[in-house]
Amino acid sequence: HEGPFQISTFMMDMAILFEKMVLEEDVAHALFDRFVQFELEYYERILMAADGQIDILRPHDDYGTQQNLLFSVQMFDEYFAENTKKLVNLAHKYNCFYQQHSCGAVHDLIPSLIGCGVDILEPLQKVQGMEAERLQKDFGGKIAFHGGIDTQSLLPFGTPEEVRTKCRHFAEVLGKNGGYILMASQAFESDVPVENIDALYEEKNRSMKF
Repeated sequence: HEGPFQISTFMMDMAILFEKMVLEEDVAHALFDRFVQFELEYYERILMAADGQIDILRPHDDYGTQQNLLFSVQMFDEYFAENTKKLVNLAHKYNCFYQQHSCGAVHDLIPSLIGCGVDILEPLQKVQGMEAERLQKDFGGKIAFHGGIDTQSLLPFGTPEEVRTKCRHFAEVLGKNGGYILMASQAFESDVPVENIDALYEEKNRSMKF
């Protein structure tokens, strides 16, 4: 389900939303807080009905572009940190992992996500700062990662062997201490050959045997 930032961008032009975050802070806080209030009840009803059968809670918010963050880390801390903690606490109350979805170059945001108690960050896109080695060096053991197998060039245009090689690389670098979920960086699109999807899942099954 979309998170408070994503839902807000559906309600108004993103430029107007950013203006409110800068010039009308009370309005922006009220908007985001109201959405989180809804989400807390919405998710809790689902978790109660599931009776322990849900393993991961995954709100969907995009905080980054392919070059940088959409707004500063300080703005995330001001508008989203406390509400993220509330959602994390709800997930943990029901023995779920909390997986934060955010596309883009969000490396600088990861310390704040860790501070909120986020268990998993998804997806890893092929953008600056989200390289496997850098993520392991900066955050290994503090948060798990999901994704990384590029859907923009590698999966649609690479060979099955190239896909396998990249999968092994991510699994070996980020898979220490259970810190990585091997998967594509985004959903498979129609331009991805079936044999490349097969190669990814073959390596995923192999990596689970470590």
